[in-house]
Amino acid sequence: MIEEPSQQRITFSSSGVIGHPGYDLFDVRNDIAVVRLDELIVYTDRIQPIRLPSRSDTRTFAGLMGTVSGYGIYSTANPALSDVLNYVLNPVMTNADCRAGWSGFEWLIEAQNICQSGDGGRAACNSDSGGPLTVQDSGESLQVGVVSFGSSGGCDNGVPTVFARVTYYLEWIEANSDFTPDL
Repeated sequence: MIEEPSQQRITFSSSGVIGHPGYDLFDVRNDIAVVRLDELIVYTDRIQPIRLPSRSDTRTFAGLMGTVSGYGIYSTANPALSDVLNYVLNPVMTNADCRAGWSGFEWLIEAQNICQSGDGGRAACNSDSGGPLTVQDSGESLQVGVVSFGSSGGCDNGVPTVFARVTYYLEWIEANSDFTPDL
């Protein structure tokens, strides 16, 4: 993970969380939620909405460099939560390659998932759940995943991180938020 200590953290209070009704903790299915905020966000040069894929976007994003960010622990050896936003830049993988990295647990990876390589012992870690996986698309960030789970053996062991695939859930996101995707 890379630290950006100069970044300021801004917090917003929420009026509730809408979890996917099909969420399954055991199989880690439908691990996605929408957070409703108490107030409108004022956009600035540093605070902008993230773009989501259009409904017609059928790309897997495999091979693109993906960025995952969060305030979770920095490494398995140092289990303290971070005070600064950290991020990892690693390739997005095909689900077939991801399954190979989850030997014995390949059944966990399905069409509703997207994976990021754990190359270099860098990956999302404990308490990063719910964080974004973004790729660059025409010079802009596009959110393609939401952190779901990683290896119980640690976040620095090279095992891929598994995300909820945003394109799979676009209709649900639209039905449960103020978001209207491009067709």
